[in-house]
Amino acid sequence: MLNLLLAIVVSASIDSTMLMIGDQTALHVSVTQEANEHVEMPVFGETLQDGIEIVDRSAVDTTTLPDGRLQLSQELTLTSFKDSLFPVAPIAVVSGGDTFFTDPMALNVIQPFEVDSSLAITDIKDIEKAPIYWWGILRWVLLALAVIGLFVGA
Repeated sequence: MLNLLLAIVVSASIDSTMLMIGDQTALHVSVTQEANEHVEMPVFGETLQDGIEIVDRSAVDTTTLPDGRLQLSQELTLTSFKDSLFPVAPIAVVSGGDTFFTDPMALNVIQPFEVDSSLAITDIKDIEKAPIYWWGILRWVLLALAVIGLFVGA
């Protein structure tokens, strides 16, 4: 009975459970299984859940362990633009008629500064006209005249 219980082990971990708005962190999903098992890894869309976006995802990597079992792993890059503590629901992995779940996790996204929404939106700085760099222009003109002079002289 113990071998049946350990036939498939599903785990997930987040590199950093606290991040600032817009920062990214990696979510690692791993499945260890017997070589003869058929496991369907979860298919992720553009979001892990409401408020947590998936920026990038790796392909599912298969590794043969020394005991003959297989380990499937995938890494997701997550970000969020909402200040909140997100309880991350367990991730489901299906094998045959059974469903295996990871442990629940949490992701705390913090706003590093206060936003005063009562103020009007303003530009950061006025638009400035770039000065003309006369020496740079003169240098190219003199170089062109020198090249033309060399061709005429030759």
